[in-house]
Amino acid sequence: MARFRHRVVNVPLTLPEGPRLTAASPRPARRLPRKHRLMLLLAFEILVFGAGQAHLNPVKRGVVVDVSTTPNHVVT
Repeated sequence: MARFRHRVVNVPLTLPEGPRLTAASPRPARRLPRKHRLMLLLAFEILVFGAGQAHLNPVKRGVVVDVSTTPNHVVT
């Protein structure tokens, strides 16, 4: 089996130079259009209303099994 020798190379880790963005860099503030704000409000209202309805009127899902009253009769 051949032995491999590992070389350690000291390379300084530096980031590439480029435009630096800081938290204080000015960005133009954009507001959402009224249509988008209304859509978000409607989605939130539907979410809250649906959650409330789920707690007030839970739907119990299941399989209804009829039991036969006739002896030796199989319900399929």
